[in-house]
Amino acid sequence: MKKSDLLKQERMALLQRQQAIYKLVEKEDREVSQKEQDELDSSDAKIEGLDGEIEAAEKHEERQRRFAGLAGAPAGGGEGAEIEKIAKRFSFLKAARSITAGTALDGVEKEMNDEAVREAESLHLGFDTKDSFSIPASMVRATGQTVTEDSGKFGGKLVPTDINVVEGFIPKLFLEDVGASFLSGLVGNVSLPKFSDYEYKWLSEREKIILEAEEIDGPIMKPKRAGAGVSVSKQLIMQSSVAVENMIYNKLRFAAARALNKAALNGDGVKEPLGILNMTGVQLAKAVAEAEMSYEAAVELWGLIAGANADAGNEVFILNSKLAAAAKTTKKDAGSGRFVMENGLIDGQKTIVTNLVEELAGLQTLIYGNFSELYIGQWGGVNFTADTVTGASTGEVILYSNLYADIQSANPEAFAVNKFLKA
Repeated sequence: MKKSDLLKQERMALLQRQQAIYKLVEKEDREVSQKEQDELDSSDAKIEGLDGEIEAAEKHEERQRRFAGLAGAPAGGGEGAEIEKIAKRFSFLKAARSITAGTALDGVEKEMNDEAVREAESLHLGFDTKDSFSIPASMVRATGQTVTEDSGKFGGKLVPTDINVVEGFIPKLFLEDVGASFLSGLVGNVSLPKFSDYEYKWLSEREKIILEAEEIDGPIMKPKRAGAGVSVSKQLIMQSSVAVENMIYNKLRFAAARALNKAALNGDGVKEPLGILNMTGVQLAKAVAEAEMSYEAAVELWGLIAGANADAGNEVFILNSKLAAAAKTTKKDAGSGRFVMENGLIDGQKTIVTNLVEELAGLQTLIYGNFSELYIGQWGGVNFTADTVTGASTGEVILYSNLYADIQSANPEAFAVNKFLKA
């Protein structure tokens, strides 16, 4: 029996699709077409069926919680029990060995794969099921920092140390450290609310409040596929060493984090999510030709953010190592002996140096902004597929990984960039 939360996700996806049809009809100022009406009617029937399935699933889960209580076990049942089960024994390497050898998954690896495939089907994600295994959304990102808090249910480690240590697949992104929000377990397209200024007005004791009409539809986050591959020897994949398992798993984990961080900064919005440097509405410095790195260039970006009332007091500079080196050797002025970048900070504000900020036509980019206005969304779990044919002659196996994510900002004016700096 499917879990109630998964059934609710399916129901929500149908409702969102119906809503999208009505929005399109309203936008185009026309009547609902016959094809659209047929889809609406079909969805109504499916939703009605899901309502019954959800009710039955909730009753079943409630019984399981009561049974657990009778047995003296934690009465979490349902989702809590599943998370505890995951925490017991999942092995990435064991699952990889099974699909490489062409044998069926079993144990916890099979349970996790089955759950991930159910999620993917409900979200209409293109997960492979042949020569592959998947992990569900609950294993993509752990929501806590320790394994002791909440009995380990929400900790970063999903396997006890006496067996192995497998962390949530996507590690914390450096953009999260500066305020970006990571939204996991998303269902359907997600519309971010537009952020606009609301004003309080002074009124007499009995004066009515006049409601302000505001658009509520902001940018829409839609799942985009990201993939990576790692080539390992068959001999290596047959090992049972904890260190070997972590090495292979971490190659894919950190590739996922790198892809998300890079897309958030440079994404072209075609195949990739749209990154800050290509978002419409991001504020641009006055420079349109090559210019020296200077204190004035940094202050200009600060002024753009402050002028748009987008500053929240936690803004961050981001630049690559070439521009950082120039900033460390560029004097702020003629007499103070101070430099643009000192002690790893620009103008005393937190600064991130990463070569994910790409060089553009030989020039460097300085980014400044309030990253709490950046949202990174991720749908479903992660799929892994083994290619045992391509590297067969050299005894290698290629492990491919696929995940679905997107990046958006509802307030691009919270970011300012200068793309014309010399290093």
